[in-house]
Amino acid sequence: MNIDIQPSGYGTELSKNGISSKNIDNPLYQAALMGLISESIRLGAGIVTTNTFGARTLLKGNHPEEYQRELEGHIHLANYVAARHTRDNLQIAVSFGPYGECYHPSTAPETVGAQEFHGWQFSFIKGVRGIDPSRFEILAETIGSLKEAMGIMMAAKRTEVETVLSFVVNKAGQLLDGTPVHEAIRAIDEHTGGYGSFGINCSGLPGTEVALNANREVGQRERLTVIYPNSSDRPQCELEGCAENGDHHSEVLEERAKQLIKLAKAHEHIKRLGGCCGCGTEFVKMIRNALENPYGRMRTATV
Repeated sequence: MNIDIQPSGYGTELSKNGISSKNIDNPLYQAALMGLISESIRLGAGIVTTNTFGARTLLKGNHPEEYQRELEGHIHLANYVAARHTRDNLQIAVSFGPYGECYHPSTAPETVGAQEFHGWQFSFIKGVRGIDPSRFEILAETIGSLKEAMGIMMAAKRTEVETVLSFVVNKAGQLLDGTPVHEAIRAIDEHTGGYGSFGINCSGLPGTEVALNANREVGQRERLTVIYPNSSDRPQCELEGCAENGDHHSEVLEERAKQLIKLAKAHEHIKRLGGCCGCGTEFVKMIRNALENPYGRMRTATV
């Protein structure tokens, strides 16, 4: 299997290390984040993600200059760490979150508003100086509303920025607004001509598997290629506000990694695996180990 490994969100590890401020100008935060990114690469990650999921609140709060500074700072930090490692295939995924609350699709904007808001984000990344555009992509994460997802992909196509749009789903394999994933992908593709690609994150494996099966049945399997679930299968409404967002001790995570490889074997079009809430940096190593023994091998080279 040719699978790339994506690191978990860094929030779990930062919280464990007592880092509360995520301002890119904070030297303690910079050092901690650089260490986590470097460790993820060392453990086998082939994707470097930026810790910019929550920065959207600056843009939403009408602070575009602060948002741009945070975005540029995180991108350059990720680029700097990646450049220190002897890999020629490391990609950098710039994380964007939804406009509203992750688990409340009623807070999502209409499609036109989403296209405008997220279009600003795409424009900002195109304006970041000193980076190789071919090594970067947008990772629009935890999107639970079709109308917002539609606006994101329309903005992505308009600005010609490579994008992975990742849905958050319930146990029935539906976006949190009730739209089945395969129907959402079909609707978006009809408006964008099949631009970008899709994933599922911040969800349990049962709903993820339902969505993958339904998408395959309607002939769209090649469109859903990135999977990074939570450490827990509990519904998002039960996880909201939890300090750890689910169990993530070693035994649980090792089993989760094996489950992911089993899922990837059943859906060979999957190109990228990782973990979301509650997983932590060590989950990269667990996926790598599960890939190497007994299911297959990972594509990324050993550092």
